[in-house]
Amino acid sequence: MVDICFKFKINLNNEIIAKYLENNSGWELIRKQLIPNTFKGMFTENKTVDTFTKFTVVQPTKKEMLASPEFKDMSKKCEKLIKEYFSVVNKYEQNQGILWPDNFLKKIKPLARGSISTFLRKFSFLKNHIDEINDEMVNEDLRNLSQYGHGRSAILLYKKVLEALKNFDDSNKPTWFFIYNAEDETILIPEEYGVSMVKDLSESLEDAVNSFERSNLGKINILPLYSEIEFKKIRKSSAIKITYVYPNGPKQSSDVNEILTFKKEMQGANAAEKTVEYVPVKESSLDGDKIQEETKVYAKKGYFKDAIVGKTSIVKGSFQKAFGKIGLF
Repeated sequence: MVDICFKFKINLNNEIIAKYLENNSGWELIRKQLIPNTFKGMFTENKTVDTFTKFTVVQPTKKEMLASPEFKDMSKKCEKLIKEYFSVVNKYEQNQGILWPDNFLKKIKPLARGSISTFLRKFSFLKNHIDEINDEMVNEDLRNLSQYGHGRSAILLYKKVLEALKNFDDSNKPTWFFIYNAEDETILIPEEYGVSMVKDLSESLEDAVNSFERSNLGKINILPLYSEIEFKKIRKSSAIKITYVYPNGPKQSSDVNEILTFKKEMQGANAAEKTVEYVPVKESSLDGDKIQEETKVYAKKGYFKDAIVGKTSIVKGSFQKAFGKIGLF
């Protein structure tokens, strides 16, 4: 394995931080005890060298995934989507016209899509298996229905999830690892997993910590430390929503005036996250380059969560890297 890792920042909310900063050793407790002890309670395989601790994550079995509440919720909502989808299609083919009910468009379809996202967020390693399944492998009853678009892509994705689970081989149970650095609350994930998978794994880890009943961390965010960040081009009339998280750590914030000011604002609001919306005025368009430049300082420190236009992220960029840490273990 090439000894290069992508770097992520773990951020706690300000209430938890304030609780531990009541004494002078607060940050030491958070970095060197609170965070790693939570990981040790979740992952039994770990080893510490200097300020670095390696944690091995063993992925769940097929049986565990099928028994999960996320799978049951996805199955219930997607089977309802399929039933209602074919009800509309069948009525059309009986010359009753095409009519997508409001309940289908505003509730059934988005709930089904959301349940798939929730399931795949928890079991993100399945995405690699799903990517290997093309539409032709699962669309036997949808092959000639491309003109009926509403809900069709969600149904196809759901069928791919079922196919991936059907073919999932527990005998080749996947594992992955990450390294926690107590010096600066960063998480290192091997570059060899691939950029897309590394991001998915960081989100999966975030979800796992936030759902861990014995965690003392409160709700956390695990965000990339960007070396460079860029926004995709947007339409002239588009608005942009930028989400930041509460800045953690004295070293990471006190040296940057913008972040220090922002941190004080969020302390006053008792906020864990803050969303800033940029809306174009009348005929003028947003200065995307200026907004991007303003965002860089947060992105490089690990406090930038996302930039959204509509429902789509417009973020491109490269992650900071750490070298020679895997070899410590």
